[in-house]
Amino acid sequence: MRELNMQEVEKVGGGELTWNEGATMITALATAGGPTTMAFGYPIAGAMYYVSE
Repeated sequence: MRELNMQEVEKVGGGELTWNEGATMITALATAGGPTTMAFGYPIAGAMYYVSE
């Protein structure tokens, strides 16, 4: 494998989420997963919301 040059990195670089967007995604996935998933997902999302402020 070879390293990407800067031009290639700029083409694929992107799709980054903010802390709030990531926390919202975790909350949605935790809710869809059920009670056990919520027990793990909500504290993580809450911490991410706290860090983003």
